[in-house]
Amino acid sequence: MRKSLPVYFLLFSLAFHTAAQSPRQGLTQRDRDTARIGLLLRQGNYNLNRPWPDKSYPDSALLLFHQALQLSTTLWEPGWENKAWAAIGAAYIKSDDLPRAKASFFHIVEYYRKAGDKVNEALAWLKLGELIPVIKKEDLPDKIQSLENARSLFKQMRRPQEEAQAFMHIAEAHLYQEKLDQAETELFGVLDTYMAIGYKRLHYVYDLLAEVSKLKLDLHHELKYRMEAIKTMEATADTAQADSYYSRVALVYADLDMYELSVTWIQKGLQVLKKRRSYEDYYGDLSLLIYDWIKLDKPQQAIAFLEKTEKEVPPVNLAHRVDLNEMYGNCYAAMKSYAKAEAYYMEMMKDYKITNLTKIFIQRERGWSPILSTITRCWLPSILPRDNLRKPVRMSPGYWICLPVWSAP
Repeated sequence: MRKSLPVYFLLFSLAFHTAAQSPRQGLTQRDRDTARIGLLLRQGNYNLNRPWPDKSYPDSALLLFHQALQLSTTLWEPGWENKAWAAIGAAYIKSDDLPRAKASFFHIVEYYRKAGDKVNEALAWLKLGELIPVIKKEDLPDKIQSLENARSLFKQMRRPQEEAQAFMHIAEAHLYQEKLDQAETELFGVLDTYMAIGYKRLHYVYDLLAEVSKLKLDLHHELKYRMEAIKTMEATADTAQADSYYSRVALVYADLDMYELSVTWIQKGLQVLKKRRSYEDYYGDLSLLIYDWIKLDKPQQAIAFLEKTEKEVPPVNLAHRVDLNEMYGNCYAAMKSYAKAEAYYMEMMKDYKITNLTKIFIQRERGWSPILSTITRCWLPSILPRDNLRKPVRMSPGYWICLPVWSAP
């Protein structure tokens, strides 16, 4: 009996091992292939939307997305196939290939049209419309048409929230076409719809109304809408872009020569970025704070803050170093320490020549305008004794550039 004990233990162990492994063994090859599709799409999305300071790799993402598409087609998994087409379309958008992006989404639209699924057909049109950037004016008609298609379908299905969402993006496109009155009227219509159905996240609409007012050079209405946007953003706890909202209202106060209030709001924006350890826009926002302090005749305080920042949030790239050296130069120029100012401006120019910042443009993310790091222009040291302070000003919505507040002789 004693000799047979190991046999019992062996049989018990095998039974336990088999029971423990049965869920894994229950997975079919189709299950494993489907899981692989999801993995390929996740890997591709990571390559397409790598976190800063890394850059996007759309070509690598496209390779993975096409593998996912091929596998989903082989398995006849239309849901996964449509997800792959949407991912491919997004990658082509990042590659600045709108015709192929549209063709990718047309596969999705055609599938749901044949299936009679108007909801998902409308969502596909909406996604394409949202993805098409507003930067290139020649692409705006395609953006508007996609959104109009989505809006029409949502209207047929009596889905006012989604219809208003599409209409809001149409208004944004009209804003970039410089049809300001039309965009403003459309945005008021969106606002009315949202309020009628009790939709609370109104800050996206107020933000666009502020952009309209900015382009109309109406600072007071811009300030009104900026504050309304912040109020609804905080009330709904939808604070993903809080730093951007705070930075924009700070710039309005600076434009109104209300520098103390500008300091308050830009510091709030910087605190958000620091808390999130998101430093891409940190030095661009910091340039406004330094400008405010110089205008308040506090260059020493600005220098102390720069020295602290340089230790706590050191420059990550050459663009940050350009900003940092320019800010130091501006502070010392304001203190009439022109030799020190010139040294910092010369350091700025060394990095500026390498980065060639005048050709750097950062596209919008999450559908709304982030603040750019400052794009600088340097003036010759011979004119340093004059007030060469550069004020961060906004160009097209979502972009800041640093320009002198005086004219060069």
